[in-house]
Amino acid sequence: ENLIGRKVDSIELYPASEGFFAFQDKQDDKGMLLQLNSGIFYEFVKAEEFFDENPKRITIKDVTIGVNYVMIISTNAGLWAYNIGDTVQFTSTKPYRVIVSGRIKHFISAFGEHVIGKEVEQAMQEATEGTDIQISEFTVAPQINPEKGLPYHEWFIEF
Repeated sequence: ENLIGRKVDSIELYPASEGFFAFQDKQDDKGMLLQLNSGIFYEFVKAEEFFDENPKRITIKDVTIGVNYVMIISTNAGLWAYNIGDTVQFTSTKPYRVIVSGRIKHFISAFGEHVIGKEVEQAMQEATEGTDIQISEFTVAPQINPEKGLPYHEWFIEF
């Protein structure tokens, strides 16, 4: 906008090579409208249950607003119960609107804490607000069996 000299209209999209899932149809509503009539059948697994031995899949009618779900798709192009790797949260169920909340591989739940990547990034931002600290990169991982003490998360932060 600074380069052009005026506001640039834009919309948020949720495309992937597996299909076109959602788009922002209103500027004032949070979330993107999930495409329910485009040859894709959606199932959802609560993110905290995804790594269980037999996680429960639910259909669109049973989703809850604000819960992190792994999105599983079946398509008329031949994908069957395919995990695209994204986590989504519903912001509305009338109509169904989603935000992409992260990737299932960016989900930590070694101790039942159910932390998603978005929450970690937000915590890092809040920790540095009002300071001159700039974070270049970071990673976090659970230490399940430390030599001493209780299990914990270990953080590596590059400033």
